Amino acid sequence: MSSREMSHGRGRSTGSKTFAKVAWRMTDLLSCFDVTPKEAADFLARHESEIQERTIERGWEVLDTLGRMDGLKPRDSQDPEAEDET
Repeated sequence: MSSREMSHGRGRSTGSKTFAKVAWRMTDLLSCFDVTPKEAADFLARHESEIQERTIERGWEVLDTLGRMDGLKPRDSQDPEAEDET
């Protein structure tokens, strides 16, 4: 995971509220694939790290897209926790 991805954990020391939490459950996989509950649980456990990484990557893409659609000015820095230097 990149440092940018690792820094996504809002609310760690700042007390900030978190938004748009995502969690996958066995039933999600069961609704998509013809697998047993054990197979679904094993799959999610085996791929948990990859699922987390891709979810974070896609989340950053969504934030960027929606922010631009709302006319938010992007920061020069790629660090989402960088302080505004004005």
